[in-house]
Amino acid sequence: MFSLFNVLLLFIGISSDVEAFQWETAKYKGQDHVTLRSLKSFYFFDKISYGADIVLYRAPSTRQGKKTPEIEMKFRSGSYSCIMNGVLFKLSHPVINNGGKYLISRIDLVKLVDPVLRPSHIKN
Repeated sequence: MFSLFNVLLLFIGISSDVEAFQWETAKYKGQDHVTLRSLKSFYFFDKISYGADIVLYRAPSTRQGKKTPEIEMKFRSGSYSCIMNGVLFKLSHPVINNGGKYLISRIDLVKLVDPVLRPSHIKN
């Protein structure tokens, strides 16, 4: 059975690999969220560190014959900001610390993070 999250991904045209991935999801104040740990796994980040900022880091490498660039993403609990490689992006919903799990809204994943990290997957 498809979740609302999967149906939305199908509707907006995100590729099937996002659909097949087992996202760690949570509801917070009625909004669907995914964990930053899931984001780390799906986008092949090498590490995630927790402090004043939550930082995801991926070193440059080659995957499936394609070069992947170095990426650093910074989040802060309660903030509407995401900094990717020094560029500030504004989120629709704040990053949430829910019982030690940091969450980003599904909307921000689908509308901002995925298109920035995988522009070749945007369908016309």
